Amino acid sequence: MAKGSQRRGELLDKAAAGPGGRQVEVKEGPVWGDYACGDVVMLHSFTTHQGWDNLSSDRLRFSRDFRYQPKSHPVRVDSLIPHMNWLTRDEICQDWDSGRPVRYYWQDWDLEIVERA
Repeated sequence: MAKGSQRRGELLDKAAAGPGGRQVEVKEGPVWGDYACGDVVMLHSFTTHQGWDNLSSDRLRFSRDFRYQPKSHPVRVDSLIPHMNWLTRDEICQDWDSGRPVRYYWQDWDLEIVERA
């Protein structure tokens, strides 16, 4: 994580190779923290961060991304599609019971859905 980057506000991002497909420019020197396998990191959405390549031949890196906001805040339409858009939600849920409530959970809520600016 780039130390103090959460205080800079939203940075302009651009297309990039790799997971997420986006990146921002980091003009500071080496500011990445010292983290070890098994560490748990929680960060603000404005924190500039990256994951390193997994160079092991016999271990997986397990990463989870949980995002929260009040229902009263606008929701970007792209946050309702699966990450990387490799599969559609219908493809992901194809073998689920059709009555499973998490399938399209947000459709029962009164949300303001907005396009990405």
